[in-house]
Amino acid sequence: MEFDTIGHDYWATSEREEAEEKATDFVNAFRRLGIDFDGIEIKEPCGGCRRREHKIFIGSISVAEAGDFAGKVNRALDLIDGHRAQRPGPD
Repeated sequence: MEFDTIGHDYWATSEREEAEEKATDFVNAFRRLGIDFDGIEIKEPCGGCRRREHKIFIGSISVAEAGDFAGKVNRALDLIDGHRAQRPGPD
């Protein structure tokens, strides 16, 4: 019996591909803010437990990293708030 060669799609499910796409968007959004999560990964669904979906695991961050990340997010939000305040209201 002869078998055809396989491609990447042999391993990936549509749920896995969706998880990869959303995880990529998540990582890139935080990288725009100067934040990078060390050890981020996608966890597969758990066949023997209650978790039936893919999960994005960001790992652990130090207290210092939490402070740094919060500062970066808050600075970005402050800029957005400043732009909103400068916009004229609806007529």
